[in-house]
Amino acid sequence: MRPLFRVLKPWATARLMLVAILMAHLIAYGSSHESSPSYRLNEITNHSKLLEILDYACQQRQPHRASLFIMFAPPETLWANQAYRCGDNKVFEFSERRPPIGLPVGLFDQADEAWLLEAYRLIQQGTYSLMGEWIRPKNPRDISFLHRAFAKYPYITARLMATAPAPHVGEVWQGLYQHMDRVLKASQSLDDKRLLAFAMARDGRVQQALAIIEELLGQGDQTSLYLLPYVTLDVPQAIDDEMADTTEPLLGYQVLAMLENYVYQQNYPAGFCQWALGLTPGPLADYVATVLGNIQDNLRCKVGK
Repeated sequence: MRPLFRVLKPWATARLMLVAILMAHLIAYGSSHESSPSYRLNEITNHSKLLEILDYACQQRQPHRASLFIMFAPPETLWANQAYRCGDNKVFEFSERRPPIGLPVGLFDQADEAWLLEAYRLIQQGTYSLMGEWIRPKNPRDISFLHRAFAKYPYITARLMATAPAPHVGEVWQGLYQHMDRVLKASQSLDDKRLLAFAMARDGRVQQALAIIEELLGQGDQTSLYLLPYVTLDVPQAIDDEMADTTEPLLGYQVLAMLENYVYQQNYPAGFCQWALGLTPGPLADYVATVLGNIQDNLRCKVGK
């Protein structure tokens, strides 16, 4: 039998060699792709790096590209810009239920991907917006995972806790508050500080939430006004006392003073009217109406729709 390459014509031999070279390149690329993820979790240590990876994932145009948006994006009212918008996709709103999800292929290696999906499962998965289903970890292995998560990836874990839609209440979460608070308070990002205030209000830590909101408003951060609707304010309550008809709403008065200081320090900004007009009827809208009544000589706007 004559050798194969003697039988084949020269053009056929060249063609076979070209196919072999292309196959070798594809195999090499595939191997490199599997062993070289785009990012590693230990690189995501601050807000800027998180936004970088969110943008990268959205640009991949592959399944699950919005998964990180679901995990890490705060309520849209707290966005200072459109950094969290994954293209034109408006399906994944903050108020949606947190479903089981996957991650874009090649974004992380297998170990990092498995860790992030497990953290998401324990901290967010299955919950609904605000007062929906609450997660109450009971399995000792899960509780241990959550505590170790802050040692391994503190920023990512803090963000996952803060962006969960349902309250984190109970003994397990109380033991983790200190870590989340420490990480996000230390951040240089206003976005992280707003998110911490949201999480505190969500979990019923009202005084702590108001302290952060007051600090942010003192810095002129108008977006922080949109945190106040998440805070449950007290209202006057009737009491059985000959000397008084009602109790005083201490939280309400605190917010009243906070807002008056804000509009004065910011020279009566027009954006305050825009925020006030969007409020739904309730205690906060009533306190805001009082503020507007007190400053009507300097800022006129009508509360209500």
